[in-house]
Amino acid sequence: VRKGDTLFTMGGPAARSRVSELEKRIASLGRQIRLMEEKVGLLEKAFEQRLTSKENLLSAKNALAALRLDLENTRAARDLEAANLRLRAPMDGVFTGRSVSPGQDVAAGERLALLVGADSLRIRASLFPPGEAELPGRKAEIQLPGGGSLSAKVTRVLSGRSPLGAVRVWIEGPGIEKRLEPGDPVGGSVLLALRKEALAVPAPALVRDRKENTFVYVRGKKGFQRKAVVTGLESGGYVEIRSGLSGEESVVTRGAYELFYRDFNKIYQVED
Repeated sequence: VRKGDTLFTMGGPAARSRVSELEKRIASLGRQIRLMEEKVGLLEKAFEQRLTSKENLLSAKNALAALRLDLENTRAARDLEAANLRLRAPMDGVFTGRSVSPGQDVAAGERLALLVGADSLRIRASLFPPGEAELPGRKAEIQLPGGGSLSAKVTRVLSGRSPLGAVRVWIEGPGIEKRLEPGDPVGGSVLLALRKEALAVPAPALVRDRKENTFVYVRGKKGFQRKAVVTGLESGGYVEIRSGLSGEESVVTRGAYELFYRDFNKIYQVED
């Protein structure tokens, strides 16, 4: 839509009643003004013939001026009422999210629809970042519905969390309004940190016990040995290893859980 386009036309008994009352008042004021103009004309002639005082003439002229001002204000109120019944677009944009239907009663202040600026689209995303990650300014990689991707960044963290505990953020970038439409669902990732030459293993190499301790299996002189590790960031199917490995070991990437449960009877014991 373009700025000034009519989006909604209000109506109904209440709206018609307000306009009708103003129209009646305008008609009444018109009749009063005509009568007062005749009275002023007669008083002017009488004043010329010294049959009335100047005070009477001035009083009638003041009353006529007051009626004319009242008529002008009432006409302005009628025009404003009529203008308010026709809701127009305040800017160029995309008309979306209409929440009312023709003939539906609405209350003052009720949201009728959304108007999104054509050059101000943003993505509202839900994230589950680790710990107290600093999100504003972080780079975001957006996966587009039809394939491909675009780069943007987190511009704002909204207050409160979603019912599932997600952090809600705004993601903005120059390509969003060109390649997306309001309401398009998208996915993607936010780059929290970049660590060069970080040690990482494929995600299937990790094993976690019931206490969430993390292990990997490495090939040793006496077969496969379990080693406790501390993990970090995850990206592209790989998980960063912060400690526990030197980078020289041969790590099991398939069947790690089979090795873990091989020693099930040694790890878990029946409680007394």
